Amino acid sequence: MANLFDDPVMAQFWAKLMRWTIALQQNPEWKKFNKEKMIYTLAYDKDSPDEDDERHVFGFDEKRAKEHALIMSYVELIACMNAITQCEYYFRRFPFRDFQVSREDYLTRNCEVFFNKINEFRERIKNLGAALKEVSPNKHFDTGKLIKQYNQSFKNELKERNLLNHHTRFSDISFTRLSMIDTLDTLSVKIPFIDSSAVEYRRICRDWIKTVRKRGELVKVYLVKITEFLSANCEFLDQA
Repeated sequence: MANLFDDPVMAQFWAKLMRWTIALQQNPEWKKFNKEKMIYTLAYDKDSPDEDDERHVFGFDEKRAKEHALIMSYVELIACMNAITQCEYYFRRFPFRDFQVSREDYLTRNCEVFFNKINEFRERIKNLGAALKEVSPNKHFDTGKLIKQYNQSFKNELKERNLLNHHTRFSDISFTRLSMIDTLDTLSVKIPFIDSSAVEYRRICRDWIKTVRKRGELVKVYLVKITEFLSANCEFLDQA
């Protein structure tokens, strides 16, 4: 996938976010808060007594707190988008050759992560919609309609994620076939029309890499659509 911010809509909105962030950085209290937070993180010891969570929450005024919550909701959306596109790299190599993790299990886990990230993006849309309503209650961002479209676009991935969370792990006949071929290889049984498990594994990975890329591009369409709406309706970013 091309750089996310090569898209003009994304680039324009990100520039607005950067101006807003730079303006926030001029606040001496914000600078002090982040410095203390960095020191606390670097000095953190898991055996230290638990600190009050309120210590790690900056005291924005109500208006700025809502704006910050919206910005962070969008950042989470970007992070989820990146996680989806990164899924393809987990299919590129098998890192557990000397451990008790089969190729079938590794592929299954990768697919399950991918399905969960597709679902996570949907939840991030809901969070952003709620945050936007707090900032601009008069702006009509139809979260429900967008979610319905997203559900239809990703019905297969969302179905698999639902089955995984509530019923059974992901299963694919190509993975089962791979496991069978792997067993034949271990027993040194050769069947003329069947490739080795290593060859079969690479073929499956190539197919999944194509799938992840294609679905990632569709997720990006939704992200750009959301970004375009935010860019046109978040007036506070134009005032930074």
